[in-house]
Amino acid sequence: MDWGDGTYSEWAASTNASKAWLANGTYTVRAKARCAIHTSIESDWSEPLLVTATPVPLPDLTGQWTSLVQACRSTKSGLKCKISGKLSIQNVGTVNAPSSFVRFYRSDDEVYNEGADSFLKQVATGTIKVGKSKSKTLSYSFPLRETVTGDYIIAVIDADNTVEEADEGNNYIVFGPIP
Repeated sequence: MDWGDGTYSEWAASTNASKAWLANGTYTVRAKARCAIHTSIESDWSEPLLVTATPVPLPDLTGQWTSLVQACRSTKSGLKCKISGKLSIQNVGTVNAPSSFVRFYRSDDEVYNEGADSFLKQVATGTIKVGKSKSKTLSYSFPLRETVTGDYIIAVIDADNTVEEADEGNNYIVFGPIP
């Protein structure tokens, strides 16, 4: 089979074949047959069949920081710092997104590194309807004499990958560096 996207099937004894295209579009599909006994004997390509691939309806969670600040105060034991902010989580997909979790991490760079970045807090997203958003709050007090100045805060939406999404790559929302 010529699937119309530059890929071809191997020869098979079955007359049935299936294909999942990676991109939406219209593809020109053609087939050939060959003799099972004399495999050098092949038919011409069939007349083309136009197949339209459309996206499977899926949610798609993404977000943006609407605020994030660090506030520090001097105590007699040393500097005490806290961060607080709001993350707006949007469903830009085509169906409602079931509840999942967003996890907040502290990182020394703009890239989420599982196991290396410091976990701060987890909150449930709740169900998010198509085209809607929900605001989630991050509030975290750091140990005495610890500050996040120069670091980044990374929100990982759908942290456990429990929601099948149209785009799994837009779930990391970075803020920073923190002044």
